[in-house]
Amino acid sequence: MSRLNSLIGLEIHVQLNSKAKMFSSSKNSMDDVVNSNTSYYDAGLLGTLPRLVNSQALTKALKVCKVLNMEIDPLLSFDRKHYFYSDMAKGYQITQHFHPLGKNGYLKINDKEIKIARLHLEEDSAKQIHNFNYTLIDYNRSGIPLIEIVTEPVFNQASEVVAFLRELRDILLYLKVSECRLEKGSMRVDVNVSLYDENHHYNKVEIKNLNSFVNIEKAIESEVLRETNLLKEGQEIKSYTVRFDEATSNTVIMRDKENQIDYHCFKDPNIPVIKIPDELLREIANSNFKLKHDYRKYYLNNYGFDRDAVEIVLNDIYLNDLFFELLNKSLYPNLTLNLLCNNLLKFKNKYDIYDINVSELCYLIELRAADKILSREVNAIIERMFKESIYNYIDDYLLLDNDKVIEKAITKVLEENKNKLEDYRGGKKKLFGFFMGQVLAQLKGKSNPKVVKELLNNYLNK
Repeated sequence: MSRLNSLIGLEIHVQLNSKAKMFSSSKNSMDDVVNSNTSYYDAGLLGTLPRLVNSQALTKALKVCKVLNMEIDPLLSFDRKHYFYSDMAKGYQITQHFHPLGKNGYLKINDKEIKIARLHLEEDSAKQIHNFNYTLIDYNRSGIPLIEIVTEPVFNQASEVVAFLRELRDILLYLKVSECRLEKGSMRVDVNVSLYDENHHYNKVEIKNLNSFVNIEKAIESEVLRETNLLKEGQEIKSYTVRFDEATSNTVIMRDKENQIDYHCFKDPNIPVIKIPDELLREIANSNFKLKHDYRKYYLNNYGFDRDAVEIVLNDIYLNDLFFELLNKSLYPNLTLNLLCNNLLKFKNKYDIYDINVSELCYLIELRAADKILSREVNAIIERMFKESIYNYIDDYLLLDNDKVIEKAITKVLEENKNKLEDYRGGKKKLFGFFMGQVLAQLKGKSNPKVVKELLNNYLNK
């Protein structure tokens, strides 16, 4: 048998985070009570018509086209894709079958140009909740704006696929067009796998319903192995749709795709062809969107930050927004990075850390830089910031900056410990720690240890 190679292509569905749905005014949210964000149109009731295309969703899709170097069609046209399934109440999906919004794009990954065939807008289906003998439908998802990104079959290994998907997700997150939560279905990936040798290109198999990058990699490797074994055994590879079984780490056949479905696609008669405004197209074309790699380069080249700490910030776009804003206001960049990574992030699961008052956070950084508060108190100060203004309580944490008060405490401690003072001056220098502890206790922790140490050293060595 000739050497077998794999060809892999992707179909990626991404929910856009517009405020409303694609063709109705219903709220775009899957997190609310089931079927609460549903219009008559979303539920597919007879006689209901789609409203005009969601302009916010269109703008978000155009941004993605720009970053993926795609040719943009200035005429927006929608088609009906007919099929009967319980999650599509109308019996058809509104999509862009004939004239996609974007085509012939590419994205470079590790010096390899990944060709992207098309990007089109469409509406999402409803969500099915399967039980033992019945299925429930949540129409909150019905009509949510989607973009489908289709690559050419240019990948040869699972690791290449995952590297591309991670980069694509970062792009979508930094463009703020989607939450890209694979586990929640706001980013969904179908993988097409086929094998070929020098004599033949074998049938394509589609892997559906993959919900994590780890599973995508495992599923591709499993399917390539399954198809390879079939050919070694002299069997035929059929055009199946398969799913990935996490329990066994194997792909499992779902249905036969030998007989291609005819979706009877035709232009939607209720949605006229729309010319995208020239002003919007120029705005998108002239935009220079800052992506993850741009921020990384800026932080490392301009500030020399620790790379690991930078990655912690970059992996959370909202934390990055906060950090970038703080950098523009704070005079202490390294202290700012340290405070975010080592202090603020500790409260991520307890509070909305992105809603913290930036000006007050800058004030806290300034106090810490001036040694006016102790590092051990920073967490307590930050936690109180989520409940009240820092100016209401910061005096409780400010260190004494009055040398006379500190000197008075030193004098008192030395008077009360004359024998130990004589021992210290006689050569028992380890007693310095004793005196230091006594003075700090006298000041009830309200003093800067560096200042106390300097003044105490002066007194002890008079």
